[in-house]
Amino acid sequence: FESSQKFNETHESGDFETMKKLIDGMPVDESLQFASAYSNLLNLHNISEQVANAMEERHKRLHDIPRGPSKTTNGAIKQLLRVGKTKEEIYDALSKQHVDLVLTAHPTQALRRSMLKSFGKIREKLLQLQRFRLSRYERAEVLDEIRSNMAAAWRTDEIRRTPPTPQDEMRAGLTYFQQTIWDGIPTFMRRVDTSLLANNCPR
Repeated sequence: FESSQKFNETHESGDFETMKKLIDGMPVDESLQFASAYSNLLNLHNISEQVANAMEERHKRLHDIPRGPSKTTNGAIKQLLRVGKTKEEIYDALSKQHVDLVLTAHPTQALRRSMLKSFGKIREKLLQLQRFRLSRYERAEVLDEIRSNMAAAWRTDEIRRTPPTPQDEMRAGLTYFQQTIWDGIPTFMRRVDTSLLANNCPR
């Protein structure tokens, strides 16, 4: 940690070489633990970044902070109206949207489903901390669940060690169906409908 912190401060090639020699000299078992810890760190950083972006957009919609270029459905429709698109053109474009589902024949997600579930629960609990006013005991329970899922992710081997069977591929595909089609699409369509209504567009 001290070596990486020093390189982060100086960005000198000598400090980088010192850090590299330290990593190269690690025994294999320590290298595996180091790589696993770094992988988990990056995954947790991605989760926290997603939550931060989601909360920033929410506070913009609530006018708690100054609004920049909007990334919301409602903001996109307003921008289209500002640049001269008619309400009928917007409705027509939305009505003609076409989406093709593509299921690959080979696994594209290296992480195991158990890891993805743990990270999904962590994201859900972080959002819960930000969105709701919790009592001291409720907050302690949420934090404990976050720690439990972080520990579960740490104790789980990240990579599948055996080739997936066709049944494994099917279950993985159904997981994405549940997350995108059954859960995600209805939420998105409700937001589109609300945004059209707010801007007096056809629905």
